Amino acid sequence: MTKIEKNLDDIPPSLKGGANSKRNGVIANAKFITTKKYRDFYKKKDTTTLLKRIYKNKCAYCEQIVLQDSEQNKTLPNDKSIVEHYRPTSKYYWLAYSWDNLLLSCLACSDNKGNDFEIINQKIEYSNSFKNKIHKSTKLYNRLEKPKMIHPELEDIKDKLDFNRDGVIKSADERVKYTIKTCKLDRYELNEKRQTVLNKLIDDINYVIEQKESMRDVILNFMDKNNDFIAFRIWISKNRKELLRKNG
Repeated sequence: MTKIEKNLDDIPPSLKGGANSKRNGVIANAKFITTKKYRDFYKKKDTTTLLKRIYKNKCAYCEQIVLQDSEQNKTLPNDKSIVEHYRPTSKYYWLAYSWDNLLLSCLACSDNKGNDFEIINQKIEYSNSFKNKIHKSTKLYNRLEKPKMIHPELEDIKDKLDFNRDGVIKSADERVKYTIKTCKLDRYELNEKRQTVLNKLIDDINYVIEQKESMRDVILNFMDKNNDFIAFRIWISKNRKELLRKNG
């Protein structure tokens, strides 16, 4: 996970317009309404398009590149993208259409996370004052509740992440460990994909050494922010000499 920059004033039109009636509906119901017209409104095209741009088509949690989403979510592969709620609608129904509560996720991370959202302090309940900060309540809520789940738009945790050369992710920080465990960021397919990233870099470096070419382009391409698994790439860059020495 790497920190994502989102402009909370650049709100998708559908979340400012039609979402108001849906938001009022779930607030009046005191529970999220799971019918299709309520369930689909937070993932209108303008919202999903903007989230994909902000997240560079990568999952907020595992950072793998996600494919185009589909209307038939039940058949989505694990690397397809969906709109994810940081605070789950089952517990925070009034945040279903709040811009600062919406992330881009792969299906696997979203399914693994599910409704899990442990907090250290007392849970916030809905109050009318929320309507004054519909799209900007997360910072306040986090300060009061102290959630265990990392929010990738608010926290820079790259220095709290560690990896093995085989792609296994780990951390000594309790909240990061909770996020890794909850989203299963150490699942086999992700470890394999991360290991492939390192193996390719080693192959590329060996090639330019053989060809007596500059390594500059290899490193620049490797660290391009549009790539997947940026946190892992940062770790590799920091430990490059040791990793290459072990390989050689």
